[in-house]
Amino acid sequence: MSWIKYVVIDILALLIISLFCFTNSTGLEITIWIYTGILLLGRILFLFVDLIKTKSTKKKVPIWFYHVIYFLSSLILFICQNYYLGSAWILIWALSSIEHLKKIKQDSNA
Repeated sequence: MSWIKYVVIDILALLIISLFCFTNSTGLEITIWIYTGILLLGRILFLFVDLIKTKSTKKKVPIWFYHVIYFLSSLILFICQNYYLGSAWILIWALSSIEHLKKIKQDSNA
C-alpha cells in the first residue's frame, strides 16, 4: 500500500466531485472542469506523443485503483446529471485503458 501517497490528488478529485454533486457549487464545478481538462489533455498527449513518454520512478499504482476512481467519478457526475463532465471522465477512463494496453504490449515485445 505504499502507492497510496501517489494517488492523493485522484482521491481528492473524487471527493471534490462528490461534494459538487451535493452542493452544486459553481466554484467546485469550475475546479472540476479545469482538472478534467488538464487530465484529459495529459492522457491525449501521453497516448499520442512519444517525446513525453519517460520511465516513472514512483511506485506502481494498481490499475484497478484507476478503474474504480474513473468509474465512480463518471457515475457520480451522471447521477448529478452533469453529462458533459461524466462523458469526459469516461473518455479519460477509455484513454487510460488504451494507454495501459499499449504499455503491456510494449513490455511484452521488449
